[in-house]
Amino acid sequence: MQKKNATHSPDPFSAKRSFPGWKIHPAVFVSADNPQADNSGPLYMLELGSAKTISNSSITVALPVTEKSAQTLELTIIGLLEYQSTIQEVIMLCPELLLSTARSSIRNTIASYGESLPTLLTLLPCPRATCSADALIGTAFHVSSDWTLFLEDSGLRQVNRAALSLLLNPPAVTFPLGVKGFALPTSEVHNQTCHTPLAFHRPADFLVPPLVLPGFTLSDVYALPDLTIDSWSALGRWVSEERPDMIGGVIINRDSAAVDCSGSYLETQDTSNRQRLSTPIDDYHSRILGPETPSSIASNQKSHGHFGIFFPSRDDLAAFSQSACGMVAGGHHLDILLYSELDHDQASIFTDTCTLHFHSTSSTTTAILLVSSWLSQPSGPFDVIISLTAEDKFTASLLLSVRDSGHGACTVVQLPRDDLIYSDWMGALSLTEWKSILFQFDYEATLTLIDWNIPSVQISIITNNRPHSLLRLLHSLENARYFGDTLDLRVNMEDSADPITKQLAADLQWEHGTVFVHHRIAHGGLLIAVVESWYPRSNNSYGLILEDDVEVSPLFYAWLKLGLLRYR
Repeated sequence: MQKKNATHSPDPFSAKRSFPGWKIHPAVFVSADNPQADNSGPLYMLELGSAKTISNSSITVALPVTEKSAQTLELTIIGLLEYQSTIQEVIMLCPELLLSTARSSIRNTIASYGESLPTLLTLLPCPRATCSADALIGTAFHVSSDWTLFLEDSGLRQVNRAALSLLLNPPAVTFPLGVKGFALPTSEVHNQTCHTPLAFHRPADFLVPPLVLPGFTLSDVYALPDLTIDSWSALGRWVSEERPDMIGGVIINRDSAAVDCSGSYLETQDTSNRQRLSTPIDDYHSRILGPETPSSIASNQKSHGHFGIFFPSRDDLAAFSQSACGMVAGGHHLDILLYSELDHDQASIFTDTCTLHFHSTSSTTTAILLVSSWLSQPSGPFDVIISLTAEDKFTASLLLSVRDSGHGACTVVQLPRDDLIYSDWMGALSLTEWKSILFQFDYEATLTLIDWNIPSVQISIITNNRPHSLLRLLHSLENARYFGDTLDLRVNMEDSADPITKQLAADLQWEHGTVFVHHRIAHGGLLIAVVESWYPRSNNSYGLILEDDVEVSPLFYAWLKLGLLRYR
């Protein structure tokens, strides 16, 4: 039934008042036992006094998904599905950057229930980095159920039993019901006042989630093209303007304990979860999130990534901790598994800048089962996985699973154990510097994946007859850190190279790649030596040309790699 505009009578609280929008009369104002009794009073009280709970009423749930709640979304959905007989549909409002995580949670839930799931699960994207109140309210325009239940991002998991009974079995009234609401300021110098349940039901200018809204409330808003309901206060104003008693909702007293005003409501709540690194905001890590990402950025260009750290021991994680804390500070989400640490359900490593929580395993868990379980994270697929170059069954299972499963878009970075302590610079990399997709035009338009493993560097040494300085350069190259990358080495000698230089080149051992010695048989000079020293193999080939009178820092390649990833 479409809701009509109410016609206000001189006495809005009169027992004779009839509201055209009601499907049924909300209250029986005349007592059969005492027809002369004065039953006048606030209309919402009279309505509540005679309202009964309608059996088999249907509810549509509107659930916002935030970066914090996305990690436990599957548990939230399962909690809602405990009430399948009442909840007809669950509509999840999700920021674009979290859609992948949300889809994974929904898939896992559907797979666990199979064909026995009568509740419809719907996922709707939000154009902004957080889903605001207007997006939630917009879902009520399209529902076909008797009620719309607006929840906070935690779903029903933080709703007490008394409030749960109200929200899932609301009485047949014509106004919103909830456990927390606000009174609008009476002047510019006053702020909004939060109301919680008293010993009696109390009206509010507007309610905030969790709250239930009758399904017909917004049935005729399209008849008013200038109407804007973009906040909970605007919703309350719309309801109050349609009612003779001018209320925006009623706070029901079921259990005043455990209801307070310490939390903010969604229309003013900062859901970006900005926190200091010392203050955890989810079950995994503390983090500082960057500014809101424009919706025009594609999902493969998102600013915050999902990183997996797959190490054997606490010592390895401690060595890598400065880089990991840098990732946390950059807003990335980390899932850390230490596969050789036993008898820890979940533990932590504390540093000066952050706390890193990790998971471990039992001695009876097989490598394949452990890796498969870890890759199927509720928080969605990994963007980047960082592991060691160790040749053990766990690392082998990880590489095989990533290659043969749906995790092919994941970038796997393998680092030598001895290089972990020197990897703090990696914490400064953005997600697009770890991996990105570029739209390129050659003869035709192509999408090219550029990630950590794509740039290829060849070191080319130009030498002639300075064996002592050449030996110094070779020693510095051998002592440098290459973070698991393969670098081929080329030595270019003039025809006039002395025997010691020739012998050094012939005996050269290089564990980071291949060695190629180019010895000219005709004199070319310095210019020819430089020109011939390096030939690119592809658009991702880079050359480092060194003369034999220099030496390099042990961390020169960290600077070089950072430059390639950031400015390529």
